[in-house]
Amino acid sequence: MKTLLNLLSTTQKGMLIALCARPGDGRRATAIALANELARQGEAVHYFSYSKSPTRLEQRLDSAVIRLTASDVPNTGVLIVDDLTAAATVLTLATPDSTKIAILSRLRKVAKERGLKIVVTDTHPRYTSRRLPIPEKGLALCDAVYEIQKRKDDI
Repeated sequence: MKTLLNLLSTTQKGMLIALCARPGDGRRATAIALANELARQGEAVHYFSYSKSPTRLEQRLDSAVIRLTASDVPNTGVLIVDDLTAAATVLTLATPDSTKIAILSRLRKVAKERGLKIVVTDTHPRYTSRRLPIPEKGLALCDAVYEIQKRKDDI
């Protein structure tokens, strides 16, 4: 997490970062912790989730974090999208049935155009079903890919 925070706080705008993990290993929890810490550091942070009413985890978002409920993409700061497929909802250019590569490509374009830093979570390709993995080509569109691994002592 420190490495990711350092990367986000010291880099230029227009970044696309993917947080990946196997199902149940804490992608959303990591994204929320990241949002809260960036907000405490004074960053403008926007968080998007599919859930209409916040989950227990999402209720822990810092009051400085703006929770997006519509597809209004911010013009500044950090946009954290809790699921790659939810990114299609955030982007008016994408549809929910867009491919993962198309969504990542559009996110990258939006990050550059608006000067945003975008963090998006998804299941790591090596853990997904064979039907919907993110191809390595898609991950190449990201400036950084962080794999979250649950330690054995966390279980």
